[in-house]
Amino acid sequence: MNVRPKILCIEDDPATCELLTEVLQDEGFEPLIASDGDEGVKKIRERPNLILCDVDLPRMSGFDVLRVLRRSRGELRKIPFLFITAYGSRESNLLAWRLGCDDFLTKPLDFELLVEIVRRRLSHSPRTAPPPFILTDREVEAMAWVAQGKSSADIAVLMHVTERTVNFHIDNVIHKAGVATRVQAAIRCALLELIDQAAVTHENASAGRVEKAPESQQGGSQRTQRNQGGHAAAGQHAVADLQHEQGAGQRQDVDGASRHTDGRKGPFARR
Repeated sequence: MNVRPKILCIEDDPATCELLTEVLQDEGFEPLIASDGDEGVKKIRERPNLILCDVDLPRMSGFDVLRVLRRSRGELRKIPFLFITAYGSRESNLLAWRLGCDDFLTKPLDFELLVEIVRRRLSHSPRTAPPPFILTDREVEAMAWVAQGKSSADIAVLMHVTERTVNFHIDNVIHKAGVATRVQAAIRCALLELIDQAAVTHENASAGRVEKAPESQQGGSQRTQRNQGGHAAAGQHAVADLQHEQGAGQRQDVDGASRHTDGRKGPFARR
């Protein structure tokens, strides 16, 4: 059975979304639809093969979505990203390229051209096998601190949660990774690029010497003191960070649904 490539379409215009869904399904793709930037960022976790994204979106602009994608870990950051735009200035185009945009499609959309560009991008962007498991944001954050030698008590303070919650996240990762200890889990996550590999260099070197028992079996956790380089928590929520950085994005008027629907050309003309 052939696996249909997933195409994430982040577009707030319902008519355009409907047309994208119809065309992509007819051409053998599996469309994933998001109506705003925030929803689009969440659906990136479904590991699409390619992303089509409008520039002007509610709640989070297309530029911010691209920033989140290129800052992601592992294979996610390599997903081809195509902007859909009804207009374009030199400044916005330069910004898009600098952020890592792969191509542009202009409105009204030529769907025949869109399909050819999507196929070409997919053929030149072979995907490696996805990781055998995925971590939540909180699990990523907890394991990043584990990799730096922090105890559960230390991590609880850093993450502003209880020690019990920290142990819950760590135990989940140990189970997902299929290993026996937190150190082994941190090393496996780093090798899969789910957390920063540099953070576990010391733990990897010393793993054969001393390993802590799982926190769930300890009556009390011992604090360890190690050098800290001011590392930020790896699991910061991308949406909150970008909204703080960018402020409330101003939406600009885009072409109406009639302009989108009239843009189909070639064999994709509305029947």
